[in-house]
Amino acid sequence: YALWPRFMPYHSQAAGLTWEEVPPRWQALHLAFQHGAGALAVAYAVLMACVNAFALRRGARWARIALPVSGAAVGLPLLSVVISLAESTGAETPTVPLALGMAVFCAAAVLSFVGSKSSRSPKP
Repeated sequence: YALWPRFMPYHSQAAGLTWEEVPPRWQALHLAFQHGAGALAVAYAVLMACVNAFALRRGARWARIALPVSGAAVGLPLLSVVISLAESTGAETPTVPLALGMAVFCAAAVLSFVGSKSSRSPKP
């Protein structure tokens, strides 16, 4: 999303237009949103990696909650939008990969709460 130079095939299906049929100003607007969304996804991934690498591994209790809550806050609305777009337009949105990603994320969140007592105790 951050670097892609046009909209995705499912965007074309949803809009009922090829990229070339989209007026140049609308192309610019779409790319601004798409590249912004891609940049936010990268920034969020970096933030999650940092929280995991530093706070969670040092035993910060807030990190155990922050990672799954923030992941759900990002992923579930996105999944809802993708499902809604597919239902309203018939476009072949990436619902299955996104749902599988959310399932893996949820499993990881559950596993982050399961572990030895020593991994659960906060460190100073």
